Amino acid sequence: MNAAPRIIAIRILTIALIVAGAAACAPAPVDGNAKGASADTGNVEGIVTEAGEPAANIAVKFHGADAESEADDQVALTDSDGHYVFQDLVPGFYIMTISLEVSGKSCVYMNMVDISAGTTQHVDFAVGEPCG
Repeated sequence: MNAAPRIIAIRILTIALIVAGAAACAPAPVDGNAKGASADTGNVEGIVTEAGEPAANIAVKFHGADAESEADDQVALTDSDGHYVFQDLVPGFYIMTISLEVSGKSCVYMNMVDISAGTTQHVDFAVGEPCG
């Protein structure tokens, strides 16, 4: 299957989720001051696991989903503990994705996050499960 229709479908789904109020389901912010979030920016971090174990060298992609989230697309690789972090983000809505090949199928794992100034969001991914 060509990747272009899949990307378009993901973007359409993303817009639908925003319109439907998916942001209300965003993870609760935690005090970001200990994590280096400034009064004007926020952070997001988390752990990627595969079969319950930390997954190293997984590319987590970060995309702005609205006019306020001005950051260009970013990518972070997980470390040996499965940890990733994005720092100094302009407040706004973002979409985080991981694209992997699982059991011969292309899988996209997606989360939305609402970044607020002075906070750090924690968003984990469990990958490797069979996907549609």
